[in-house]
Amino acid sequence: MAEVYAEYKQNFSKIFGVRMTGHEVLGLDYRKVTYENGTTIYINYSETEAVLEGVMVPGKNYVIVSQGANAYGPGPEVAKAQEPDKAE
Repeated sequence: MAEVYAEYKQNFSKIFGVRMTGHEVLGLDYRKVTYENGTTIYINYSETEAVLEGVMVPGKNYVIVSQGANAYGPGPEVAKAQEPDKAE
């Protein structure tokens, strides 16, 4: 439970209380959600990775693209979900 909270706090704190401005179906298993502050979330419900509008999204995962700079310099700040632990 602590891991879920930490991921939520790290990845979604920038959109807490921010108005959603769009929800698009990009394909059978792909969604794009946009927010008033310029943040975009690409969601991939399929098992395989996909490139959505130039953003690589791993299977069963999401990528958050925020306006502003990131640790690597100017450009989109990208955060993605951590891979779930795989049962052996």
